[in-house]
Amino acid sequence: MQVTKVLESRLLAVVAGAAVVGILGAGAGWSAATITSANIANNTIKSRDVKDGTIRAKDLSPALIAGMRGPAGPQGAAGAAGAAGAPGAAGPAGGAGTYAGPHWSIIDRNVMKNGDSYLRSGPGTPPKGIGSLGIRTGDGADKAAFGNQVDFAGVALSSISTVKYSVYTTRENSDLSTANGPNVAVEIDPDGPAVTGGYSTLVYVPTALTANAWTDLDASTAKQWYLTRDATPATGCIQSSYCTLAQVKTSLPDATLYTVQLGKGRDFAFSGAVDALVINNDTYDFEPFGVTRTSN
Repeated sequence: MQVTKVLESRLLAVVAGAAVVGILGAGAGWSAATITSANIANNTIKSRDVKDGTIRAKDLSPALIAGMRGPAGPQGAAGAAGAAGAPGAAGPAGGAGTYAGPHWSIIDRNVMKNGDSYLRSGPGTPPKGIGSLGIRTGDGADKAAFGNQVDFAGVALSSISTVKYSVYTTRENSDLSTANGPNVAVEIDPDGPAVTGGYSTLVYVPTALTANAWTDLDASTAKQWYLTRDATPATGCIQSSYCTLAQVKTSLPDATLYTVQLGKGRDFAFSGAVDALVINNDTYDFEPFGVTRTSN
């Protein structure tokens, strides 16, 4: 290798110089004593004075070879992949959401003409998740309805204390009416299962909504409820004379639920969305893939 050749040349020069001095000394009548480096002046012996091949690599000191660094060699091949690392720590547990999609759907018997309901993404940033329940009607003759006909069946109306939801509306909707928005409609048996027959719909009418934004509505204590059909004589809660939810429960102590729905009645054209329906301690989140229920 290159380092070895350089060292060989240098050492050969030293040895050759010593030989020359020995020969000269003998010719001058000097005694044939051993010549050491002490007898040779520094920097007087050159590599050209040493015959090539006289000194071999095995004659060199390992320390001397190690003292000079040669040029870098070519890069070696990539090593084999190492063993897989240990599994990381478990992530935090997810929320207590429950998929409730199978029991939420369009209530066909309450849909009229071109009223439409559909799960969607947006609009804007919904109060929960990335999606919402879209609701659309083309004119005052359309009616849309989306709800749950299973989970609330037989639930006592007296047990319902909290009703909230959020609405997204547009300037176009508000130009028709500032209160132009989706309703909460609770179908009930006014006298409960002990009395045969009986049907009414308890409807919450939203108040003024903010255009192009989400508005949170609390129907729990608002005096914005009215009843239809069989329940109106007993309560007096009609569209021209709203009641609170507490007043309705007092007037109908035995009433039980059939369904809970979100929809748009026959009044104005509307295109917007609903999300985060709260019934007592449960929040229903409407997402493009379905409806989830989370206990508050």
